[in-house]
Amino acid sequence: MIYSTAVCVAWGVFFLFWILSALRNRQSVRHREPFSSRFVNIFLYSITAALLIYDWRIAAPLSSRFIPDHWMISLAGLAAQAAGLWFALRAQSHLGSNWSAQVTLATNHQLIQSGPYRLVRHPMYFGILAGMFGTVVVIGELRGFLAAAAVLAALLWKIRVEEDMLSRHFGEGYQNYRKGVKSILPFLY
Repeated sequence: MIYSTAVCVAWGVFFLFWILSALRNRQSVRHREPFSSRFVNIFLYSITAALLIYDWRIAAPLSSRFIPDHWMISLAGLAAQAAGLWFALRAQSHLGSNWSAQVTLATNHQLIQSGPYRLVRHPMYFGILAGMFGTVVVIGELRGFLAAAAVLAALLWKIRVEEDMLSRHFGEGYQNYRKGVKSILPFLY
């Protein structure tokens, strides 16, 4: 129970920082992601929240454990979650005023290739996935795995939208960046 509470607290703190940054970084926007695209993400994140928050014991298959319930495994999961969420917030902070909660192009948008953006083009998403991996390890149930799959689908969708927008805006500069830096998993993908 204490590990589940720690998972919830970590995600709560993460989202608090995320929301405060979104409110602070109001930008003059040149181009914004269409609502239909944002709807896909909202839908997938809603599924994630339902899987993680709701008590699924009444739906036995979703609460089936596939990771042993051991305190050392839970601590390792919490460490992975904390490291991933810290990395995501660090990447968000590194973007500064270029960051927005939605896929947007600001009036003076810059292509950031330093800091965590030297490792992967989407370090926030890498951090969120690492946080979800840690969450899955702590929860240890099928519902956690399905929630992580929904987050992965949402992030891959958003990456596609972002990559298209950035390619059109930055042209050859972004294409060169894409050739030299992997998308979401350092050295792999």
